[in-house]
Amino acid sequence: MKFSVNTKELIRVLSNIQGIIDKSGQNQLSNVFIHAIDDKLVLNATNNQLTLLDKIDASVEEEGLICVKAHRFLQVMRSLNDSITSISLKRMSLSVRSGKAQFNIKECSPADDFPPYTPPMSEEKITIKNSGLRRMLGETIFSIMKPERQNLNGASVELHEKEEGHFFRMVTTDGTRLSISEIPYSGSIDAEKLHQMLIPQKALQELLNLTNSYGDQEWTLIFGKKKACFSIEILEFSFTLLTGKFPEYNMIIKKILGEKNVQIDKKYFSSVLKRVSVFHSKSANSVMFSFSPNQLEVSFTNSDVGDFRESFDVDYSNDSFSISFNLSFFQELLGALDAEIIQLEMDDPMRPCLITVPKRNDCRFVIMPMRHNT
Repeated sequence: MKFSVNTKELIRVLSNIQGIIDKSGQNQLSNVFIHAIDDKLVLNATNNQLTLLDKIDASVEEEGLICVKAHRFLQVMRSLNDSITSISLKRMSLSVRSGKAQFNIKECSPADDFPPYTPPMSEEKITIKNSGLRRMLGETIFSIMKPERQNLNGASVELHEKEEGHFFRMVTTDGTRLSISEIPYSGSIDAEKLHQMLIPQKALQELLNLTNSYGDQEWTLIFGKKKACFSIEILEFSFTLLTGKFPEYNMIIKKILGEKNVQIDKKYFSSVLKRVSVFHSKSANSVMFSFSPNQLEVSFTNSDVGDFRESFDVDYSNDSFSISFNLSFFQELLGALDAEIIQLEMDDPMRPCLITVPKRNDCRFVIMPMRHNT
């Protein structure tokens, strides 16, 4: 095997692979499978739950395939300065040359030992834009339950028909907050294939990372019985789906009457919460929102450190009342939202708060109130 490849392109793929491989470094799942064939370098990594396959252009003099320790290969590539790297295989040692630098990586193993790649097969598929996928992932990934509860440790995916067209929806919850985001799609999939199937949190995070490398290209989505595959250009990312009954979240939203509505400037609101967080701790994490006509006072008390309060103008015209929330929940939500104004719809201090973005009907969020720390 002998080929030359663009250094930055190989680093990009190897960097994406780091989120897939087994970090123990003790087995084949710590390796990247590389195959030089025709004018391409094919790279594959898996941990048996997630699989990433990507291809980059290469000048191939001799075809061949091998497995090499993924982390070491990336370290070597990142240390190089030249734009082009020449790579060859000799006696189970990978020779890497760039400029006057030469590495010989001996952490190699036969390609036959690597797990075979078997993506889900289906004639049904849908396509979504990368920019929309990135937004949807960002608006939902932060509200997933930790691994203890499998039926909440992932995103529920659904297809919805609306007057505006066909929408692919993603929903997440950790029991105290709920995130719903959706994007337009084209194509068709049997909606029953998505019933009680969740995309695991790890797959969502890797997908979010992958969207950094693309602009407004389109992803193709295929769902099998137990696996899904998201592909874009010549990259394929497949993963095992979780099976779990997701909570009936629509009933929660329907019960929010929204008798008390307020519109808040998101940028300024974020800056206030940033100042609040100076005194934030795990034992003191509730922040008080006190509403009065055209005013919101944010206050916070940490008996060990100090207290904070700040008032500012908001669009609110209802009765005065106070409600407390987990500070981190609001900070994570505001950090994920690309909006100038957010709207809070509330009923009383013990009932859920619905957060929306005016003039957008493609996202909704629910945060449960909490007892205020004193």
